[in-house]
Amino acid sequence: MEAILTVCAAVNRPVNVVMGLKGPIFSIAELSDADVRRVSVGGSFARAALGALKRAAEEVRTTSTFTYAADALPASVITKLMSQGKRSARK
Repeated sequence: MEAILTVCAAVNRPVNVVMGLKGPIFSIAELSDADVRRVSVGGSFARAALGALKRAAEEVRTTSTFTYAADALPASVITKLMSQGKRSARK
């Protein structure tokens, strides 16, 4: 956080910070308080999804169980999310 504070104080431009990587974890509130104006996540959402896929496959392979499904999004939620995007694109 010290480095972020130093950069934000030293420049008169919006500062972007990439989160979702290994290393220190800061909240949006903490970053905002440091005067960060943009937070990027890079490919971390995709890596998180692939991590969940890997853990699910390892569970089935090693224990022959399917408890991972308790955290899965229901198909109805996915359909609704996808439909919202289509409606927005048509406007």
